[in-house]
Formats: sequence, C-alpha cells, structure tokens
Amino acid sequence: MEETNRVHYFHADASSLGGALDHPVHKIVPSQAAVSLPSTGGFTSKRSGSFNFDEIVSCGGTFTHASGGRSLKNGAFTTLVTSAVDKLNILEIVTADRVVGQISIEHPREGHDPKVTFVGSQFINLRIGGVPVEPVMNLGLLTPEEGYPGCPWIRHEGFLQRVREQHRLRHEGKKVPAWAVDRYAWIESPKGIEERGHVVCSIVDSLKGEIPGKSFGHVVEIEEFGKFFFGEVIVSHGAFQLTMVRAELGCAVHGSIGVASARGNGNTIP
Repeated sequence: MEETNRVHYFHADASSLGGALDHPVHKIVPSQAAVSLPSTGGFTSKRSGSFNFDEIVSCGGTFTHASGGRSLKNGAFTTLVTSAVDKLNILEIVTADRVVGQISIEHPREGHDPKVTFVGSQFINLRIGGVPVEPVMNLGLLTPEEGYPGCPWIRHEGFLQRVREQHRLRHEGKKVPAWAVDRYAWIESPKGIEERGHVVCSIVDSLKGEIPGKSFGHVVEIEEFGKFFFGEVIVSHGAFQLTMVRAELGCAVHGSIGVASARGNGNTIP
C-alpha cells in the first residue's frame, strides 16, 4: 500500500527573558532574543548581549534557537527549542551562571501524539539569597514506558500519576501556604483537568540547600520579595511550555519575570 503523504505544521517559539512590572511604575521588561519558527520548519536563532533593567533583573547575555524538520532516521517530524540566559540576576535574590530551557518534540510518522523530552535543560551555579541550591531534576517527566504515548498527554495515566505524586510530595513534611494548595489542588481531579485543558507540573522535583525562605517542590517563597517557580511546565493538548524561572515579585517591586522560556507543539495532516 502506498504511504499517505503527510504534512506537518511546525510551531515553536522561545524568549530568554521578559516580563512586566506594575509597581512602583508600570513598565514592560522587553523580551530578549525572542524567536518564532515558521510553520514549514527550518531554523532560526538569536543572540543578545548584556541586559540590565533598572537593576531589577539583569543578565550577561541570552540565546535562543528553534528548528524543525523531518528525521532521516525514522521519518518523524522533530522540533527542538532552546532558550538560555547567562549571568542571571533577579534582585540579588535569584542568581545563576547559566540557565537553559530545552524542549525536544518528535511527532510520529503515523499517529499524532508526540514524544517529548527536556534533556539539556539545566541550572548552573543556581543561588537563592546567595546560598548555593541544587535542583533535583526530573527530565523524564513525560516519558512513556516505551515508544510514543498512544494518547494525548493530558489523558496519559502514567503521566498524570507522576504529576499528582509530584504535587503530593510538595506537601510531605512541610506546611504549604494556602495559596499554593489552592493553585494546584484541581490537578487531583480529572474534572479539573478536563475543564482547564492543561496540566501544570515541573522538571524540578525539589530544591536542596539552606534556602532563606519557604521551599516546597519547585516553588520558593521569600517574604518581602515574592514567589519563585523553577522548571515550570504547562502541558495542554499537544502543546508544551517550559519556563525555567518565573518570578512573581511582591516586594518594593511588583510584577512578573520569566527566564529561559520555550514552547512547542505542531500538527500533522491527514
């Protein structure tokens, strides 16, 4: 039988650093090294130099990359998205020599549900409040037992069990603030996932170190400074978004900052 000629529409974008402030002034933190992959695939990349935004967030340089094409090995459609920041500094609270977020997506020759990996994502010399911190990484969060998942990821029981276990471990032996309980409680419910159409999890299971604040799972809350989320992943129907550091500032400075963000999905027809 003649093989059906399938066409894949690629989708990938990345931004190394950006955000918005609403206090003491309303300002946009301009996106650094933002790229978007054409729907036909190909290659795009961008690099920028040092950046300092009002001494609130700074970095020594940024880099992004997105590529998409058909694998010569197995005929699958592959997408790679990378976002990196060097010499990150957020209010002297979160610093790192290098932060890299990377997503690799492989859509099969037949079928529609892709393999996804986050290998290459990393924090180098991460410090919180000047204290060295070791993220406990879970780069195989979406990996099925073998091959492709065989169903949309937000319906994959193995994946959902791993996500729910990750959220439960956040509570183990710790008093988790009410806001964090409320923010993630819906993930325990199939109805909650169905209503929202997405799942929130992280490639960081926990953070080891004498952190000056409250730490639970991938989240750190520091009084008078705000909340910091590490390796946060949002999985929806066929789309995958990774933000390596997301800051919800709540001190003299209010606003949100995202670091090393990458996103990808894609559609194959027929």
